[in-house]
Amino acid sequence: APFLYAGDGGELITASYLLGNAHPPGYPLYLLVAKVFSWLPLGNVAWRFNLLNVTLGGVVVSLFCIFARRILSGTFAVFCGLLFISSLSFFQYSLTAEVYHLEIVITLLFLLAWQRFSGRALKLMGLLIGLGLVAHYGFLLLVIGMVPFIFWRNRDSGGQLKRYVFGTILVFFALSLYLYLPLRAVNMPELNWGNPAKYSSLIGKLTRSEYSELGKTHSFLGYIRQLGYTAKFFQLQGFGLLYLLVIIGLIFFYLRHRISLYAFLSMTGTYLLLATYFLNYQVAALAMNLGPKFFIPIYLVAVLFIGSGLQFVVRRGPKKSLRYGILALSMLTTFSFITYQSIQHSVRNNSLYYDFGLDMLNSLPYQARLMTRGDNPLFAPLYLTKVENRRPDVILTATEGNIFADEFGYGNLSKPQLKAIEQQVIRKYRGPIFYTNFVPDLYQKPHMLLFQLIRPGEKLSDSKHLAKHLHPLPALGEKVTEMMSLSVQVTRILNYAYYSAEKGNIPESYLEYTTNVGWDYPHILQELGQFYFHVKSYEKSLSVYERSAALAPGSYQVYNQIGLIYKRLGKPDAAILNYQQAVAINPSFAIAHYNLAALYLEQGKINEALAASDKTLQIYPEY
Repeated sequence: APFLYAGDGGELITASYLLGNAHPPGYPLYLLVAKVFSWLPLGNVAWRFNLLNVTLGGVVVSLFCIFARRILSGTFAVFCGLLFISSLSFFQYSLTAEVYHLEIVITLLFLLAWQRFSGRALKLMGLLIGLGLVAHYGFLLLVIGMVPFIFWRNRDSGGQLKRYVFGTILVFFALSLYLYLPLRAVNMPELNWGNPAKYSSLIGKLTRSEYSELGKTHSFLGYIRQLGYTAKFFQLQGFGLLYLLVIIGLIFFYLRHRISLYAFLSMTGTYLLLATYFLNYQVAALAMNLGPKFFIPIYLVAVLFIGSGLQFVVRRGPKKSLRYGILALSMLTTFSFITYQSIQHSVRNNSLYYDFGLDMLNSLPYQARLMTRGDNPLFAPLYLTKVENRRPDVILTATEGNIFADEFGYGNLSKPQLKAIEQQVIRKYRGPIFYTNFVPDLYQKPHMLLFQLIRPGEKLSDSKHLAKHLHPLPALGEKVTEMMSLSVQVTRILNYAYYSAEKGNIPESYLEYTTNVGWDYPHILQELGQFYFHVKSYEKSLSVYERSAALAPGSYQVYNQIGLIYKRLGKPDAAILNYQQAVAINPSFAIAHYNLAALYLEQGKINEALAASDKTLQIYPEY
């Protein structure tokens, strides 16, 4: 793609171009390799970074063909390479800036080294394990399944201890690339996500503590449901009936390459089970967009089994005409897949996301401050302002912190802390302030609404200027437009309400309006309930929270908040029932267990308090 594309591309390009720090865990290997490509005197900066992924995609396919050729004949090895190109996730991430292809290159080099095992190969594998962990943490899940077979391959070799020690040293040598993060953070680059200059911040970044709220699966049934999502990811790749050849491929491997079969099954099974456990697909409806990319290394193994099954059928089928008919049909199907992907997912002329960021910036008056709740809305304007130097007068602000060295600082701040900082920014900044939100369909039709925060006596910025640069709203759809508009309006109103409450004046008319327009939106009611709780209007807070619970009965945080309200109202039994409801929905919700323990202790129920306290410490030992 000659333009910036959706997803994390804007942030990764900017972090690499400025030699800054990207989102956790930092991806220093990708940032350094991509920086080399940024020096190429070709195209614009975004095109050079996208070229890197196209190049890595070509390396992946070449290595895969070499790897498959050691097992299959040439024709079927090429078939495997072509089929892998046609897979949805690999094709999509071959065209734009992302980190996953570097991990796949290292994975294939690791498997090639394991295939041709020797003393040198063991040392190389140590280096590759370290590099793989720097490229992406998913590589660890692959290695775990391969560990027994690494030892098995080395069982008859002399000098084993020396090789393992040297290989381990190479692992840590490669992991030393993570020192890039604090070394660059000390210099305070413009994009310095999490500021890992200190030891505690570095550990938090490496352990991805910022994303800890995504959690893990909370129940066995939830885990089974997530395995169902994983199965859908394979369905999305587009291989269709070719998956039937996997069964025949397993027979082929059992007869010809039994140890490799056991190794690949161990690697695949371990990866699928652990990755499904650590990826919480319940977090957002974006799961089907976000999840499939994490399983690209496993699609490699599936394609290898498909190619093996095809070779087995063609070589040992009952009739020659039938055998070669199956081969021709499989090749035709593969080329059809590639053609379809090329047409359906081509981004050669897709400037939509680039234009989206440009429209956002051009819609802002001079020295405006653009504020967003999340980070994704900022990635396009981030690239444009920091890399292409467009609209350097605009101040970008992510109100959840972590990215820039601004008023919000770094680290995971609580919501009340973030709100307090946000209110200070609004009071102190004299220029125009805008909020934005957008439909999270980044890959097809990114749209956003800009809302200006109007202070007393202030005028709205030139509406003609805004209308000139914004995409027309009718394309969004009535329901989505309403939801976006209300979300940003409520953010603006509640910020004003918090500010007014500090001055002793609660804007009741604004809050009544918010209640009416947000009565069917749980997230708006939760924001409103939190405000009422803050100003100690507990009856109103209870009313809107109970409405939110009725609309979204699976929201355990809401039941915990209702429990807090009942406690403030002097109704401990009702509080306990709601805390219990919260932990029934999410047994890993430590806060509700802690609240139960505190309330039981107040009531003199020592045994119940100890049980709830023990549960809290089991979930979160540092609580």
